[in-house]
Amino acid sequence: MATPEELLENIKNEEQKKYKGKLKIFLGMCAGVGKTYAMLQEAHQLLNSSKNILVGLVETHGRIETEKLLEGLNILPKSKIIYKGVSFEEFDVDRAIKIKPEYVILDELAHTNIPGSKHTKRYLDVIELLENGINVMTTLNIQHVESRKEIVEQITGVIIQETVPDSIIEMADYIELIDIPIDEILFRLQEGKVYIPEKAKIASSNFFREGNLISLREMALRLTADKVDSDLIDYKREQRIKEIWKSNDKLLVAVGPSPFSSELVRIGRRLSYILKIKWYAVYINTGSTLNKNDEDQLDKNLRLAKELGAEVITTADTNLVDGLLKVARNFNVSQIVIGKPQKYNLFNYLKRNNFIDDLINRSEEINITLVRPNSNKELKKVKTRIKSWNIQKKELMFSILSVFSISALCFPFSNFIGYQSVGLLFLLNLLLMSFYTGRTSIIINSILTSVLWNFFFIPPLFTFNIHRIEDVLTLILNFSLAITTGFLVSKIKRQQVLVQLREKYTLALFNFTKELSNCKSKNDAILTSMMHIQKNTNYNATYFDHMANPVISSDYLYNFNDKEIAIVKWVLENNRIAGKFTDNLPNTIGQFFPIISLKTKIGVLCLLNDKKLLVEDENLINNIIEILIAFCEKEDAETKVKSLELEVETNKLYNTLLDSISHEFRTPIAVISGSATSLKDSKIINNTALIDSLANEIYIASKRLDNLVENLLDISRLETGKITLNKEFYYLSDIISDVLYQLKNESIGHNIIVNLDDFNPSLYIDYGFISQSIFNIIHNALIYNSNGTQISIVSKRVENYMVLTITDNGIGIAPEYSFKIFEKFYRVPGSKTGGTGLGLSISKGFVEAHGGFLQYKNNTPNGSIFDLGLPYE
Repeated sequence: MATPEELLENIKNEEQKKYKGKLKIFLGMCAGVGKTYAMLQEAHQLLNSSKNILVGLVETHGRIETEKLLEGLNILPKSKIIYKGVSFEEFDVDRAIKIKPEYVILDELAHTNIPGSKHTKRYLDVIELLENGINVMTTLNIQHVESRKEIVEQITGVIIQETVPDSIIEMADYIELIDIPIDEILFRLQEGKVYIPEKAKIASSNFFREGNLISLREMALRLTADKVDSDLIDYKREQRIKEIWKSNDKLLVAVGPSPFSSELVRIGRRLSYILKIKWYAVYINTGSTLNKNDEDQLDKNLRLAKELGAEVITTADTNLVDGLLKVARNFNVSQIVIGKPQKYNLFNYLKRNNFIDDLINRSEEINITLVRPNSNKELKKVKTRIKSWNIQKKELMFSILSVFSISALCFPFSNFIGYQSVGLLFLLNLLLMSFYTGRTSIIINSILTSVLWNFFFIPPLFTFNIHRIEDVLTLILNFSLAITTGFLVSKIKRQQVLVQLREKYTLALFNFTKELSNCKSKNDAILTSMMHIQKNTNYNATYFDHMANPVISSDYLYNFNDKEIAIVKWVLENNRIAGKFTDNLPNTIGQFFPIISLKTKIGVLCLLNDKKLLVEDENLINNIIEILIAFCEKEDAETKVKSLELEVETNKLYNTLLDSISHEFRTPIAVISGSATSLKDSKIINNTALIDSLANEIYIASKRLDNLVENLLDISRLETGKITLNKEFYYLSDIISDVLYQLKNESIGHNIIVNLDDFNPSLYIDYGFISQSIFNIIHNALIYNSNGTQISIVSKRVENYMVLTITDNGIGIAPEYSFKIFEKFYRVPGSKTGGTGLGLSISKGFVEAHGGFLQYKNNTPNGSIFDLGLPYE
């Protein structure tokens, strides 16, 4: 039966699937196997099924048969991007989302976009499409998968520049392997169907060698098989199917604190290698207390399994068989390897046989393999370990002392209370002891209780003879009841320990992820991670960055020497745990954990620990590190996206400023230059009227330049917040009159109607800023609308605001552009040339600096309406 957490996770996943698009990847071993051709063929099949298909971008590489398949498909126009003076074409993700088809065809998933694109990588475009509910079909070669990159480089000797993270493969709903024989791909290469002849000749002697292609083909097949296997496990979990489907064999090795487990691990490795199957090493924590030797041996066994390539799983369960079968069914394991029992004593023989019989009887379709050590050496180790069985001496002494104490206290009064009452007291004592002691103490307590009760209390006294048959039965029943009850209480106690342990680590991870979600930067996340690790392990922690510099430390400060810094560098280089209690560079003060993702080296975590970490603590640390790595990768991706967006905005600003200089600066400068040159002409010195006209043009042009410079200065002050308001009381009617006088030339040919409220209060404002704000609004209405446009200026009181409404019946602004008009340097597409797009942005900033508001809405049927509100007292 699924746990509440699993049910909640299934519901969450189902909800997410409803709103996300589906991703299908056509995977190949190399270029030229026919991925794009197969993808376009499927696109035509979907088109014939009345699906809405949009070709976002397809690279045909000049292949005629591929180009023919594009016929009849709706092709999205590419966006043009200028980079370093050269025009490039890229996929237009925003336009595709706006169209919102059912399917988008997008070739070459690993492609790196041209700087200036919305995203740096094409797979980020794909993610955005999926999040908007659009299905995507794309292509990918095996060498471009991040986890396979280094292997491919080693095999082929070719450096792979473009990769996609493995998370994209995990995200895919379908992977279709496009596979053709090696001979055929080599033949296609020679025919020029993969590359042009000159490039094909070079490729055939380098990347496209037969041995390379065989290896790449095997990798592509394995990746596809792994993905299918992962999908199968997810499906079985969602459907709560417990049966093992032997579609793909997997091996599970049961690992414990026994020295024999190391031999089991090696056998598991050999079996997995021979059978070419995945394998797991599983430790089931049953709640039993381990001594130091057992903890050390268990740690060695699990580390050995990890080094030999096993996926190590630790879980908790009071029953070993239940725990093993639960893990096996969750991971669709077909074979479990366990140790064959050694007949070193009757108790352990019976105990282990019961475990094996129970496992075999309940395993159903899972195969059980019993293994014995290859030599007597391992057996001797186990026998030595059993002989040195560690009994908690304090618990045992306390248990024995409690029995003798009850005997001593009850013996003087045995005639008054009766030996039956003494037996009940002994039974109560055993129950109480079971809460504080282990099984060994309980057994010894039961035996000692029976002996003392018989010798000192059951008639005849001071003998072991019992004359009455009911006393014999009572003694036997009391002993049986004591043993049974004691073991049940002990089991309940172990279950409680497991529940508390599970709750502790679940709560620790929950609190960590909760606090991590509030972190604003990578440093905050690292500090939060260290705090939680230190809190839950009680070890002092230090974080080293990717340059091996100690950056963040706990309250306890430690001066790391050159040797310890060298260990940090080794960990960064080899991506392996090192330090104290490990097999790598153990002679040091602490344990060093790498924090390294597939793409970047984030840093190293150092724990200054005097004692060995518990298995559960180490699992918690590894989980926190994995979550931290995911956070850092997300943070890096967001930083890159923001950087790219900033670059795009900077380019837009740069182009806008150039356009402004071209249209705004150049025109008045040309007028001033031309007029000044004319004034130097001796022929017009005596022409007073012409001189006045030229002087007036120079004045108007200089005024235009002055307004432009003022706008740039004003927006700069708004951006930096360095605005000082010089407030005094002014009447709104006076401000309107001054603004209209300044615009008397521009208002020629327009009809301006002013209707101010009879209530004409004086406003406590900065005259220059507010008059400039009103000027910009009316000026836009005059210069962007044709002659004959009517402009209405009306004032009214609305609560504690005096609202000035400026309305025109001109061309207006399209709804899709209206929400952008207050943005800096934004100019409505199709508007007259010239202008910087700063006027309305400046007006809004000035008005809001007064505690007011500036809003826009469309005028029905045509035109614009601006509401400018200012507080009054």
